[in-house]
Amino acid sequence: MTIIQPTNNKIRFHWITISIIGLVLVEVILAIMAYSKSVDLKYALDRRLSLSLELRAKNADLENLLYAKINNRSADQLAAELGLIREKKPDYLTSTQR
Repeated sequence: MTIIQPTNNKIRFHWITISIIGLVLVEVILAIMAYSKSVDLKYALDRRLSLSLELRAKNADLENLLYAKINNRSADQLAAELGLIREKKPDYLTSTQR
């Protein structure tokens, strides 16, 4: 008479199945975490881009204001207010050493 022990085979099969299911669950959890991090990164980059565009616009406004302050007309007005005279042929300092 042969004695069959089906419980030993069943237990080994269960451990392999449980291990595979466990590995699949770990992979699913890691994939969800990676996706979440990538979405967070995308939103952070979008916020940085919008902030960069705002700062570029403010910088352009400041440059326009600066150029308006230092253009030739305002320099002429400032010179007139300070009593300065524009010379047609100014004498520049020259070096005599050669």
